[in-house]
Amino acid sequence: MSDFNLKRPPPSTAYLLNTPFDMPTGDQRLIRAIAFSDSTGQYVNAGLSVVFTLIFAWLWGLVAAAIIYYAPHRFSRRRLVALVALRNCTDPWSAFIAFSTFTMDSMGCCAQRRRPRRYYAATWQDSLFGFLLVLLSLAVVAGSITMGIRGPPLIQIGRFAPIRADILFFPPVEKLEPAIYRAFRGDPAVRALSSIDLLGAGLRNGKVAIKGSTIADPNGPGYRVTYDYNITGYEFGLKHSGDLKLSVRGACRTEYGWLDEDAPEDVDRYRAFGSSIPKAVFDANLTGPALKFPPRLAFIGWPEAKEEWSQKQAGNVSFAILTTLAHRGSDKERKDDPWYLTENIPAYNDSRGDSITHRVKSGRPALSCWENNTWSCCGGKSVNGNVEFSKEATDYFGVPYVLRDVLARALLTPSIMRIGRNAGMSALSSVVSSPNSIIGTIDAGSSSLLKDMERLILAGYVSALNILSDTTMFEASKEDMKENNLFWDGENSRQKDGADDFVVASPDVQTFNLTGLIIVGVIVVFLLITKLILTLKLTFHTNNTHAYPTDRDIDAIDPHQEVSYSPFNKDRWARFKAFSAVHLLRNTYEAGTGVPEDDWMCSADLPEPSEEKPLRLVHCGKGEYSCAGHIATDPELLGVTTSSAESGKRSRSHSNSITTLSGFQTGYPPPESNFRFPPVTPLTTPPVATSSTWPVQRYRDDVGQNSVPLLPVHRHSSSSGYDGTWRDGPWRDGT
Repeated sequence: MSDFNLKRPPPSTAYLLNTPFDMPTGDQRLIRAIAFSDSTGQYVNAGLSVVFTLIFAWLWGLVAAAIIYYAPHRFSRRRLVALVALRNCTDPWSAFIAFSTFTMDSMGCCAQRRRPRRYYAATWQDSLFGFLLVLLSLAVVAGSITMGIRGPPLIQIGRFAPIRADILFFPPVEKLEPAIYRAFRGDPAVRALSSIDLLGAGLRNGKVAIKGSTIADPNGPGYRVTYDYNITGYEFGLKHSGDLKLSVRGACRTEYGWLDEDAPEDVDRYRAFGSSIPKAVFDANLTGPALKFPPRLAFIGWPEAKEEWSQKQAGNVSFAILTTLAHRGSDKERKDDPWYLTENIPAYNDSRGDSITHRVKSGRPALSCWENNTWSCCGGKSVNGNVEFSKEATDYFGVPYVLRDVLARALLTPSIMRIGRNAGMSALSSVVSSPNSIIGTIDAGSSSLLKDMERLILAGYVSALNILSDTTMFEASKEDMKENNLFWDGENSRQKDGADDFVVASPDVQTFNLTGLIIVGVIVVFLLITKLILTLKLTFHTNNTHAYPTDRDIDAIDPHQEVSYSPFNKDRWARFKAFSAVHLLRNTYEAGTGVPEDDWMCSADLPEPSEEKPLRLVHCGKGEYSCAGHIATDPELLGVTTSSAESGKRSRSHSNSITTLSGFQTGYPPPESNFRFPPVTPLTTPPVATSSTWPVQRYRDDVGQNSVPLLPVHRHSSSSGYDGTWRDGPWRDGT
């Protein structure tokens, strides 16, 4: 399973989609997974990217709400600026920008460019608070980007799907017609060789160990090839037997002694294993029409049937490989290879007009080979040979019997022998790589015995890797599916138990970790519910007042009466409304008096439509500081003609005159600066009265060493008027 490119994709009818299943992993675990079609999987991946981004955005909202809620009741003015910014930064990136600026300003990193003035350093607590918020917002931004990119691949765990058991087919050899058998065996062999021609170069180092070496032989160039590889239950695709392992080891060496010296001159006659029985004898023609066809390989098993069975039980199988390369024409010379050793011949032109000056010498050696299969599992338990593995007594392997039977039968013949027999003329790499091989001419100069053997060994590995997935690709008749099928239980008229205990790989599916999808869904639901509860709380929280002012409430407001209120609102939920941008604008509308306006109550999110008290963006006179703009509400200052107040409502423009005429926020500018008030309209009505608990509004630097009053004192009774003087008073946080 790990070598996805080596897994041949089954038809779409071979697997199940949108069905939860247990997917094996390389560390012998099972993951609850679900497979979707490739197109659906792309939408799932895109949705996961969006969801991960939303999760971090919602998480930031909850973190910001927690910081605002749990902040101490008393804080400096700069800390208040930070909390207001936190309340109005709805995403972590804007918060990062805002708090970066806040922190740099607090630490003195930014200076005024135009008219320098005294800088008031913030306390180190404010700078630290801003810096921590910078780190927090940056962490959320980084997490959002990282998980948006890396999150979906963590949940998308492959391209595997559970098998559909009713399409599985693997016939017993003894019951299969020769033509059907050749088709059943030949197609997988050709597919395996095609995979190696495209992808096999990287297998030698990682999966299959192949080593070639020369050996001394008095009859000609000698060579030896050894190989070994392992295939795990996970790579077979088995669900519940990930620790199963098939170990394959084998070797081949050149053998000149099997050539029959008494054979006719027009053939190279081989007697495999020195045997004289007919099935061990093979003739390679040196003349005649046979040379006009591509060369091929012949494979002969151990000739003695009884000993052959004994060898299979022991796990070791011997076989011979014979070649028909002798006297094949070549346009290039080769002097050192056992199979492609050439000799010079008079030049001639082949049927395509190419000049041929060399040919492969006769008497090419056979290869004497052996291969051993060992199955191991469960902490060291092992059996030699496929016959022993298929016995019911080996249930401790954890592999269903039907799958053990299929694997054992498929591997009963050595992999090289199985591939070479069913591949036919394409078994030799020299045939595939030579454009003129179809007419019997090869390129001996670029070919070698090692290349041919490497190709067969790697194809054998790929073929073994795909044994179970190949059972989904053969379209057998209904009769064969039931009568000649190892997967079918004839007695119970159904597929055998455990037949579907494996998965297949396909590029047309995407597999997702079902547990991961559920966890992401739970997180989303939790955050949504939490966010909904918080939103409802903030929406309907009234601080023990009416949700919206009634006419009686509005009529009851008397600007000439003293309004009693607490200077410190201990209701933490009130911060979310008071710190929002809309209600900060309402504060400007109220001119900082803290008294509710009858046409924009503190319980309302929107003001009443009115032209009597507009909101306008104004700025200081030319040359006065580096003005960033102000919001003014005084109709006379803005040149707005006011009409009489509506019945039951009172205009409070007088209460706004103090702030809008000054053009600055409370505490601005420092008293040392050359500040000039713009022309103002004299107050004709007394300012709004307050209780004796109303704090004096004063300017104080952030270090707390100076306490200088800037605004007129509002401590008076309803009968007293404003005397136009500035007075000292006790400093209170939060003013």
